[in-house]
Amino acid sequence: CEAEDIQSFLPQYLEYLSENSDTLLCRVLGLYKVSESIFRDYYVIILFNPVYVDDTHFFDAPDVYRLQGGYRGPVLPPSPQHPNVFFDANSERKFSFRDQLRSLRLRIQQDVKFLRENGRVGYELVVVAGCVKKANKEESPDSHSTRLVQESLSGDCNYLSGIYNVFGRERGTLFLSSFLQSSAVDASATAFAQIIQDRLE
Repeated sequence: CEAEDIQSFLPQYLEYLSENSDTLLCRVLGLYKVSESIFRDYYVIILFNPVYVDDTHFFDAPDVYRLQGGYRGPVLPPSPQHPNVFFDANSERKFSFRDQLRSLRLRIQQDVKFLRENGRVGYELVVVAGCVKKANKEESPDSHSTRLVQESLSGDCNYLSGIYNVFGRERGTLFLSSFLQSSAVDASATAFAQIIQDRLE
C-alpha cells in the first residue's frame, strides 16, 4: 500500500536531506498513523509549510504556483478555497532568478536525479510570489537561510519554496509493471527538465 511505500522510502529521503543541505526537497516534520476504528487506519505526513519564511518574517498575500511540467488536465480557474493557487495550465508566468539561475538548475537536477533513482513520480516545483515583510510590516527582500528569495524584474519577490508531493504515487503506479513504472518515472524527470527550460530564467 502507499503507506508502506512511504515508510520504505523515508530512510533514504531523510539521509539525502541530511547530506544535502542545499536541497530543494521539502522537509518532513512527521508521519503519523491515525486509527478511526479497528478496521480503518489513516497515515498523515506533515511537511514544511511552503509559504513559511522564518519567525521574524512573513509572506504578504502570496501567489502560489504549482509547476508540474506539462499539461495534466483541463484548464481550471483557481478554486474559491484557494484563489491564489495556480497550476501550469492556469498561468504562463515565468520566474526570473538571474544570477542564481545556474546554481538553482544544478540543485533541481541533483534532486530530480535522486527522485528518479528512487522511482518517484508526480512531484512538483512550488514557487511563491509576493513580498517578504518583517513582522513590523517593513518590506524585506533580503535572502533568508531557509529559502531562496529573489527580487523579480516586476518588483515583487520570487520565492522558491521547493519540490513537493514526492511521496505520492500517481494514478496507481505502485501496481504497474516495472516497464510502465519506469516510463512514469522518466516522464516526471522530463517534466522537470521542461520546467527548468520554460519557466525559470
